[in-house]
Amino acid sequence: MTWPVSQAGELETATAQRVAFPDARVAVEGLAWFAEDTPALTRLPTRLKATFPPVVWTLSVYLPIGRMLSVSEFLLQPEATVRAPKPYALPKPLVYYGSSITQGFAASNPGGTYQAVLGRWLNLDFINLGFSGNGLGEPALAQAVAEIEAACFIVDYWANPTTQVYRNTLPTFIALLRKKHPLVPIIVTGPYYNPSEEVPGEAGSRQHEKRRFTREFVAARQGAGDRFITHVDGLEMLSKDQTYGLVDGRHANSLGFYFCARGLEPQIRKVLSLAPAPKRR
Repeated sequence: MTWPVSQAGELETATAQRVAFPDARVAVEGLAWFAEDTPALTRLPTRLKATFPPVVWTLSVYLPIGRMLSVSEFLLQPEATVRAPKPYALPKPLVYYGSSITQGFAASNPGGTYQAVLGRWLNLDFINLGFSGNGLGEPALAQAVAEIEAACFIVDYWANPTTQVYRNTLPTFIALLRKKHPLVPIIVTGPYYNPSEEVPGEAGSRQHEKRRFTREFVAARQGAGDRFITHVDGLEMLSKDQTYGLVDGRHANSLGFYFCARGLEPQIRKVLSLAPAPKRR
């Protein structure tokens, strides 16, 4: 959409051009199931609601900044025009699954999440399936994620589960993705830095154990022949020297998300360059 510099809030509603939502001229992106759930802005499909934990379903009408949102119409200047957006570099999106960190809990605005930053840098659409406090890798979530035709899946849910739950669920989660998408790149991230790692205690031990398990799990899959799975050490996304990118010692602020994006960018570029070219129809 294009419109003059003056803000929509300054429009005289009597003269404004009204564009109802949804409208065929307005592209809705980043919501994998919008076509079947329109006009609801939900991040998971309504038809699978009964399969998800109730709290996860509740979190799915919240967009990345943690706010419920509904749109009824756009008010534009009378002379404004609505045009189709420019195409992305690839026809398929990056798909992220994870926790509140993935959801963008402490970003100062929706454009400050690491997915949004990467989307701008790479000119790619993205789908954010981060669920605050509830990125636990349940099979029902993996099956839903696997419905999406993705350019790459980024599995980033290390922050929420216990070490044992993480060990139990990650292999199944990846197997369900692989069953549907044998050649699509998958990136599995390990924990980024947490100050708890510096002192004895359970919290720090969990960080080290999950980091080690993630690395070993991906290496084992690669050794078994999975050529399109990649491990990214979370310390490449946010390290000890970048703790000013944390808002509470755990969640990234907008600067921390910038660090995360900077660490992931070369890895995403690499796996996308190695992925098999899509078959021509």
